[in-house]
Amino acid sequence: MKKKPLSLKKFVQAVQTAITSSNEQLIAKNLALFDTYFIEEEIETTDTKGQMAIKKKLIAKTVALNYPQSPSLDTKSEESFAISKDPIEVPLLSLIPLNMYGIQKATFAVEFHVAVIEDEVQLYFDKPKATLFRKAPKTKKSKLKIKFNPQDTPEGLKLINECYENYLKRQIT
Repeated sequence: MKKKPLSLKKFVQAVQTAITSSNEQLIAKNLALFDTYFIEEEIETTDTKGQMAIKKKLIAKTVALNYPQSPSLDTKSEESFAISKDPIEVPLLSLIPLNMYGIQKATFAVEFHVAVIEDEVQLYFDKPKATLFRKAPKTKKSKLKIKFNPQDTPEGLKLINECYENYLKRQIT
């Protein structure tokens, strides 16, 4: 079976489509954090025109946790820790790493032979061979390496998480 060349333009489009699709899947996964770590409620409110309106509000899911208090000053044994009678409310979002869903680092490398045929760059993944009726095109061996680096956590998500962490700290101290 004769292997046909692939146009460089089509190859780049395929790589770009794959990258875009992967990015969209990561965005969807990150947006699913809201379903996992928040509860949606509808509340009645008054809009700017004085009309009643229903708005959706996200409330962080929390877990009640009995937090150990400081040991008493007169003893240093493990039994001296007292469990708090009033549990603290820990937002679940504050317990997960923010970079949970993301590409940490990916490298894509491919070697091919390049030829210009009818003013278009063509890629051959195997060196083209001559046939009885056609000579092999002149090609040059090439290599393409693409490196993907992680995107930073969105600033809004960082700020939200910081607020919940501060809320948690205020309960403990």
